[in-house]
Amino acid sequence: MSNKILVNTPDGKQLIIELKEGGMYGEPSQILWDEKYSGPMPKDVVDSLGGWVVEDGQFKVDQTKLKAHQDNKRDAALAVVVAAKKKSDRVDALKATDIDNANIAQLRVIVKELIQHVLDL
Repeated sequence: MSNKILVNTPDGKQLIIELKEGGMYGEPSQILWDEKYSGPMPKDVVDSLGGWVVEDGQFKVDQTKLKAHQDNKRDAALAVVVAAKKKSDRVDALKATDIDNANIAQLRVIVKELIQHVLDL
């Protein structure tokens, strides 16, 4: 038998972790919900991951914390998109360079042929 826990991680994230029977989380003070003691985890936990807090014994969503978490996720996703765009731009530049190199090689062949033709005259 296993149970799920919701924890605050050292890097500021919230994770749902499935513990096998007898399993423990290393930092009990960071556990926000433990199915072993609190029953099944609420269904909406995943929707608000990053914003959960326990205040005065109440398990609830802190809207400020949730918004900050969502902003961080959005910023991280945007950073991935920007990095992908930069990589795509570099690939396109390399492809253009390859095309230019191919054109230069073809021009060299043509110039050599012309020079040979002139020398043969």
